Amino acid sequence: TVGLNKGTTGIAAIGTYTAGVPVPAPMRRSIERIIAWKLGLTEISPAARTQLVSTNSKSRFPKDTSVNLPTVLG
Repeated sequence: TVGLNKGTTGIAAIGTYTAGVPVPAPMRRSIERIIAWKLGLTEISPAARTQLVSTNSKSRFPKDTSVNLPTVLG
């Protein structure tokens, strides 16, 4: 979301996906490893929630609004 990207990491899984068809296991494992590595650098639990503060008003959250979201989202 625009305005909530400071201090976050994005992971893109490029491919063609169909509803109801599972993500290929090797891709899922790779994403899991990246998440584990990144969170391991800070000892943050993937089951935790995190507070992000909107840095602008170009999204659904006005600037300086604190938003509580899952640490791993998507």
